[in-house]
Amino acid sequence: MVTIILATQACGNFTSTETTPAPDPGTTTTSLPTDPIITISGPTARPRDTSLNNFGINVDGISYYNNSAIFADMAKAISSNHGRWDAGPAEAPLDSGGNPLVKASGSVTADYPSGDYLVSWDGTGALSAQEKMTVPIVTNVGGTQHNAAMMTHVQKQGAWISFTATPPITNIRIVAPTSEIYPGTYFLNDYINRLKPFTTIRFMGAQNIDGTTIANWTERTWPDQGSRATNGGFAYEDIIALGNILVADVWVNLPVLATDDYVCRMARLFKFGESGDKQDLPCDPKAPAGDVNSASLNITSKIYLEYSNELWGGIPSNRNVVQNMAMGVIKTPSAI
Repeated sequence: MVTIILATQACGNFTSTETTPAPDPGTTTTSLPTDPIITISGPTARPRDTSLNNFGINVDGISYYNNSAIFADMAKAISSNHGRWDAGPAEAPLDSGGNPLVKASGSVTADYPSGDYLVSWDGTGALSAQEKMTVPIVTNVGGTQHNAAMMTHVQKQGAWISFTATPPITNIRIVAPTSEIYPGTYFLNDYINRLKPFTTIRFMGAQNIDGTTIANWTERTWPDQGSRATNGGFAYEDIIALGNILVADVWVNLPVLATDDYVCRMARLFKFGESGDKQDLPCDPKAPAGDVNSASLNITSKIYLEYSNELWGGIPSNRNVVQNMAMGVIKTPSAI
């Protein structure tokens, strides 16, 4: 069984320490390395390192000015002043995969490890970077144009890398060298190694809980939506993956407006690996496991469940919503 514990006490914080020019013409290569990222399976049980002290830690969310280099694919960490991709003074319109529908820019912390990154995208559009890139190799796969190039990156602290995407463009990936990726996962070595001393990981910041307006399951971050710089932050699948890699307890925060169906879907994802539907159909908590297409949380790890974030405290974006709901001021999420 997966153990769920209601949580009320916070942990400490964790951080690891423009105009975009066109790519440098560079030298066209004849072949590129294979994308090393693979899918993580959900183990039923794993041994925990009993030598660890019982310490927990907060992990931060995604923003270009946050020095935490987390995902092996930089595209999962692209952010801007207004969301994932900016188009002028607002977030660019995006497709269901998080790809910009107009010319847009976004950035990633330059604290990613130095090395040659495999950059790829589909479509006849273009992707340029504030780093040296080779001329893309263009192929046709099933009638879709596929583009691949190498980007040479030098690690810098307190800086960021800017990208410009020109549609039509989909399936953007900017993948770190294999030597920098924790084996069998889509996270960086450094990120996993920094988390290993801790037995509980709290995802309040990573979920962008403060001020979130998410209410329905369809509004959560989905694994195929690209960058995690969204209203929902990390996908729950990312949280489950980290729990399985580290054999750590996970501290999950529920959005303050989450519906009963949202809570039901979340529980079934952690328990059975059901990602749920994108139609907000009613969820039956007693139904047998159905469409299991994601990893479930291993049975060694516990789940600490917290409603929003410190509602007893002075965070107005959370506290005021609950107070107003209790007083009958807010009848539906759309009334906020």
